Amino acid sequence: YVLVPIAIQDSNTQHYLLFIKSIGHDEIDFSNSLYRKILSDDEYRKFASYSEFSEFSASPESYTIAFPVLPQKYAKRDLIYIQNGAETYMSARLIKAFREAGIKGIEFREIGSLRFI
Repeated sequence: YVLVPIAIQDSNTQHYLLFIKSIGHDEIDFSNSLYRKILSDDEYRKFASYSEFSEFSASPESYTIAFPVLPQKYAKRDLIYIQNGAETYMSARLIKAFREAGIKGIEFREIGSLRFI
């Protein structure tokens, strides 16, 4: 990932933009991942492949990945963003470092929905 310092007019506080290389849909284990209907908090389904997911993504019944499963090779990353995902996943180590450094303007939530196989 890349952290770029930026200046905001009339602000003495240092700000940054964070760029994260996304993980493509071709890396998702579709048979084990679970998708949530965007307009519903309690409607989930699985897709067999990216092509099946793409068919639904173009329709009014769009879905977003809710419980992604990725290859084990990504397990040691501190930041994970899945292409077109709704969440950016942070390691506990990175969350702790942000808190200890007093970083503000970023929200931390426990997200146990990411798995690796």
